[in-house]
Amino acid sequence: MKKIAVVCNDNSWVHPQVHDFFTDRVIYAGMAIYGLGVTFKKQLNSLKCDSGVTNGHIVVTPSNVFANHAHHASEYTAFHYGFHRGLKGQYVLIQRLVATHNKHKDRLRWMALRGIELGMSDMFKEWHTAANKISEGHDYGEFLLDLYEKYKDESVPLPPHTWW
Repeated sequence: MKKIAVVCNDNSWVHPQVHDFFTDRVIYAGMAIYGLGVTFKKQLNSLKCDSGVTNGHIVVTPSNVFANHAHHASEYTAFHYGFHRGLKGQYVLIQRLVATHNKHKDRLRWMALRGIELGMSDMFKEWHTAANKISEGHDYGEFLLDLYEKYKDESVPLPPHTWW
């Protein structure tokens, strides 16, 4: 924190490196620190609410890892992580998660993949095909918890993916 505080001012923002459990990679995501003077443009896509800085400059921390991302996730958190990535269509991240799951074969990464599949299914087709008309319902709440309870069992088939 001291290193970050030294390089930050009101008009800077920092994306420190974190180690992501799900992809087993160092990423510049999962945590962001914004100075008080940083402003954002109004986002039309509510799934990408933290992008679009209109002023200031980015400061990237040194090459050491600042924190761990999701290293102690629950199954529900893993499902939520995957669901959100599925809705966002983060294909490169999805490929990395598949590769890491194939290497480790653990339940948490499987649950994240299950969430991705649901988020990309026909149940959410309008979120993918409506471009910037995504529902504000991405706050999820009880809605996603209900979906998790329904689909956490691998014997329950997921809705199809026919839109892509």
